[in-house]
Amino acid sequence: MQIRQIVLIVCLSFAPSIILAQGGATGAISGTVEDQSSAVVPKAQIQISGTEGTVRHLESDAAGNFTAPLLPVGSYTLVITAPGFAETRFTNVEARVTETTRMTAVLRPRSLATEVDVQAQVAYVETTSAVTGQSLTSRRIESLPIATKNFQQLLTL
Repeated sequence: MQIRQIVLIVCLSFAPSIILAQGGATGAISGTVEDQSSAVVPKAQIQISGTEGTVRHLESDAAGNFTAPLLPVGSYTLVITAPGFAETRFTNVEARVTETTRMTAVLRPRSLATEVDVQAQVAYVETTSAVTGQSLTSRRIESLPIATKNFQQLLTL
């Protein structure tokens, strides 16, 4: 009778750990964040939301990959943001029991509103004649950056 009691006590002592090891049903979502040219986007921010609210905040690695393991089974919304790209939203992404849902998120560049205002004074240019209508004074000739200060060099031009 004592052997049966010992076996029963040993079995009952392992029962709580076996019961607690039985976790809830979970799945995973993983993927790659890319731009439109299929280049990976590192350090993209991924927010995963379920029916109970925000579940996880992740960041893509240097290869653009992310993984969200141990998600309760259900439907999720993923919001992905990265500098220079528009916010991208994926709805109804399913996490199934013991499965990993794989996806590729393609981000589009953020549209930039650029306005250039150019203000310039247009100088009048005479294109029909070489005449300037100005006379050269001795003071103007002396102020010209000529190394020899010889005005006859101007005449040969």
